[in-house]
Amino acid sequence: MKFKQIRNLYDGVKRQIKEVRDAFYSRRDSVIQFIETPINEEAIAGFNAMVKNTNTNIDKEMYYDERAIKLLYIQLNREFFTSKELAGLYKRVIEVTQKENVRKKLK
Repeated sequence: MKFKQIRNLYDGVKRQIKEVRDAFYSRRDSVIQFIETPINEEAIAGFNAMVKNTNTNIDKEMYYDERAIKLLYIQLNREFFTSKELAGLYKRVIEVTQKENVRKKLK
């Protein structure tokens, strides 16, 4: 996969995470309902496999980001990316999210 494709996907992930996060702060109840809506079991299994492959622990603060990434997984899965590519993208999302969480705590 070309760097530009990865960069575009990565930017898309960041946008989705930001949308979920912004929606959570502005419309908490509707977002909680959205997050609690069951999603495709195949997507959950794929997401959990990615977590295992990257040896990453998801903490409670990242619950909403996890939901965005699960939704993203469905989208990416349709485009036939390999599990290694998905895992690499997921790692980048986690790194960015963790940096954002640290910045928020320092403020």
